[in-house]
Amino acid sequence: MKAILQVCKFHGWFAHAVHVRSSHVHVVVSGETRPEKMMVNFKAYATRAIRKCNNEQTTIKKYWTRHGSTKYIWTKESLASTMRYVRDEQGKIMAFGATENQSPER
Repeated sequence: MKAILQVCKFHGWFAHAVHVRSSHVHVVVSGETRPEKMMVNFKAYATRAIRKCNNEQTTIKKYWTRHGSTKYIWTKESLASTMRYVRDEQGKIMAFGATENQSPER
């Protein structure tokens, strides 16, 4: 999530909602850039963050699909609805890649 917020800050975009899942990410963002270009930037920042976190010890070369879903939101109502969907209808928000505390039981 930090990588998503960093790219938004760098480009002057506003992140309305971000929800990171184990297999995908939902981002609702506004800015003066085409959604497709935003997605490219999000993928680049996230890839660097993943590699840094793994000390580049991973054998994975490709993390993302070729494209993804990009949509324009034109009304305040659509924005509110999309934010609710991303925030509330994707399951429990993950923290550091885990949905629950991963420490061993005592």
